[in-house]
Amino acid sequence: DQYRHHILSKVHHANMAGRFHGQQTLPSADSASGLATHLALFVNMHLPPPSSPNADHDRATLWATIYYCLRCGDACAALITLQNAPSNIAIPQPFHTVFTQLANYQTSHDAKS
Repeated sequence: DQYRHHILSKVHHANMAGRFHGQQTLPSADSASGLATHLALFVNMHLPPPSSPNADHDRATLWATIYYCLRCGDACAALITLQNAPSNIAIPQPFHTVFTQLANYQTSHDAKS
């Protein structure tokens, strides 16, 4: 929770400073898709911009965002990030299977709490 709060705080302050052009309001980070959006913005704040659009940069951004989703304890956000990956990145099926299982476990565990 502390790490999640740190990231959300960094993104909020960057947004208030106008760092994200074209991003008027950020979605609530209370949902998995909202957290995934915040984490993608966080990753983009810390990765150097590509000199030109390329799959290597997209792949680095994707896996960094998934890492931060998992670091924040949200497998559902990681699965959403994986499902919304750019089409130029081939994701092996075992990754989809593992992240789906992790998200299902998280959802069923959250429902029991």
